[in-house]
Amino acid sequence: MNFSSELPRVCTIAALLCGLGLGVGSVSGQASASGLDRPHIGIGYAANAPNLMAGGGAYWVTPYFGGIGLYLDAKFDVEDPSGDPSFEAGLTANDVVNQIEGADFIKRESSYRSFNAALVKPVTPYLMLYAGGGLVQRFRYHLYEAPDSDLGLSGIFWVEAPEEDDTMPNFMMGMFMRISSFLTTQTGIETEPRGFTIGASLRLPRR
Repeated sequence: MNFSSELPRVCTIAALLCGLGLGVGSVSGQASASGLDRPHIGIGYAANAPNLMAGGGAYWVTPYFGGIGLYLDAKFDVEDPSGDPSFEAGLTANDVVNQIEGADFIKRESSYRSFNAALVKPVTPYLMLYAGGGLVQRFRYHLYEAPDSDLGLSGIFWVEAPEEDDTMPNFMMGMFMRISSFLTTQTGIETEPRGFTIGASLRLPRR
């Protein structure tokens, strides 16, 4: 991904989100933009669909400085070729190329895990915006076919390709919407892997 080309889009969406939040705050007529009178936390599920569907996140928000907070999350791929019955744990892609005659490359696949942090800004008692980023680890796997071998399933097998593994930056932004006294939903976007953040968290203390 070309991050220099992504940044203008990210900034544009951030500006739109902030404009929406400030507009809602103005219409609500609240004396305080954040509507906070004490710190609170949220703990729950977070995912980056469609690639990282397992994960968790937590935020901590205080009323200081007009309302400000911190959000942290970790997200993981729930399926990758290492769990496939045809995966050969003792081989790498380089081993296949150098040691197994007649092996034909079929395709490659990626698996990810990410760790992120963001600043949170409450704009109404029911809406908080966030923006930040983190690091994404990408793991590569190759699928081969070697009909004359006893590898994998009928000569079709997955191996890891550690020489292609990489660590990349991720940019993220979105919003938390309070839908009850104890439940908050989360939606947003992420650049690596490109997808949509979804989540739900338990708000404490409940009020």
